[in-house]
Amino acid sequence: EWSTMVTLAPARSDKRSLYWLDMKADDGPFYKTRYNGPSSDTLYAVNIQTIIASLGSQHACSVENSTVDIPSCFRQSLLSHLLTCWQDVRERQQPRYQINIEMEICIGLKAAHQALLHGQSFDAFIGNSDSLTGDLDDGNGSCQDDDHQDYVTVTDISDNGYCLRWSKSVPPHVKSGEIVLLRKPDSQQWQAGTIRWTQRLNRHTYAGIQVLPGYAEAAAASTTLENGMSTPFFRTLLLKNHKDNDTAKTKKGSSLLTPAIPFATKQNIQLQVKDDCNEATLTHLLLNSGTISQYSYYSP
Repeated sequence: EWSTMVTLAPARSDKRSLYWLDMKADDGPFYKTRYNGPSSDTLYAVNIQTIIASLGSQHACSVENSTVDIPSCFRQSLLSHLLTCWQDVRERQQPRYQINIEMEICIGLKAAHQALLHGQSFDAFIGNSDSLTGDLDDGNGSCQDDDHQDYVTVTDISDNGYCLRWSKSVPPHVKSGEIVLLRKPDSQQWQAGTIRWTQRLNRHTYAGIQVLPGYAEAAAASTTLENGMSTPFFRTLLLKNHKDNDTAKTKKGSSLLTPAIPFATKQNIQLQVKDDCNEATLTHLLLNSGTISQYSYYSP
């Protein structure tokens, strides 16, 4: 049903669409700003304004008789994310600089955590000899054994992100919403980010990375249940303000990256960083990609 609201028009007359489609290529739609080829009659603009208006109306006003059917399993956070991506027709304001360097990359929460622990096991990190951890597949692939650490080519850079390119095989965890860590060859500091989009173009796979502020440090968190019991510990990442030298107590700008499940706003947790374990409360949801969540938190 959604596809009937999408129309195509010759790209030469397009002024508003975000996406183009090459009818002769075996590829899906792509951002028109990323097209560097010659003008062609096979290029068509993908107009999604009708579906954006319908989804936006239903999202804002909870219109039951909307012209577009939204499945019941479609979460509001995902709908909000789609509208943010699809309805912004403005060019980015931050300057983008073309580069061509290799960076080390960890894809997935487990790989990121292992890299930050420098080989130390998660059980040893939380001081657990019984292997009672939350290291289970939560349905999003964030804690599977095939999380990936590799090298990737960076093709451009801006203040808040990177564009990455894989020329050969692509790790299976390269998907929108996944957590990544990146660092330059001459650096010991890992930078956290999330995959905002992926695209296949000219036999290469590209991914846009949104850089998250702060530097990443391995942490673990356990949620406190209503009966006073606690869940097993889950891998988390503490994003600390560069001026924050405390271990588990939050300062302005610090936040916590967690699996999307089972954490939630206003939840009380046990937060372990290095050898310190303290009580904390998740105060505000800053980001929810479907795979990971980012929270501000308070620790007395």
